[in-house]
Amino acid sequence: MAFFSAYYLKRGFDVKAVERAAVDRQSNFSIHEPAAIQFFEKVIGASEENLKIVKEGLIPKFTCLPGPYREDNNGSAKKHLDIVRDKVKDWLAAGHIERLHEPATCCNPLSVVVKHDPVSDKVKSRVVLDLSRHVNLCVEDAPVKLDDLSIAEKLIEQDDFLAAFDLKNQFFHVSLHHSV
Repeated sequence: MAFFSAYYLKRGFDVKAVERAAVDRQSNFSIHEPAAIQFFEKVIGASEENLKIVKEGLIPKFTCLPGPYREDNNGSAKKHLDIVRDKVKDWLAAGHIERLHEPATCCNPLSVVVKHDPVSDKVKSRVVLDLSRHVNLCVEDAPVKLDDLSIAEKLIEQDDFLAAFDLKNQFFHVSLHHSV
């Protein structure tokens, strides 16, 4: 958190609350918590639409409702079945998914992305839910602009430090609205 600490403090953001949550390995820090919402409001200056999502949960904008669908897992998931099984066990234990006692109406395939990190010489694997061939066809297209270094340059001051976060299970960081 050191990178933007001075920037955060100038805007009245409670840096210590976020640092405590980040340090506490038992913490299930959520973007829906008051400290995170304060970050989006005061530091990022998030739009009302984005603030509503972190406060209440996401309501996907469907152009039509996805109908019945079933597809086998992609080849990468079949090839790395041990990784898929371990990740599904983790998701079940964390409450991110639930075991059904009957077939799901819409069952999309899983994929496994394998990436070699040349710096650490380690291989990282990531299980991905592939919604591209069915569910995504029913969701409204929305343009997304990702910030680049030109945005960060405006925030950096002399003697600041950079910290990077790798969001594990990042798709579970945004909760769905209770109505979904």
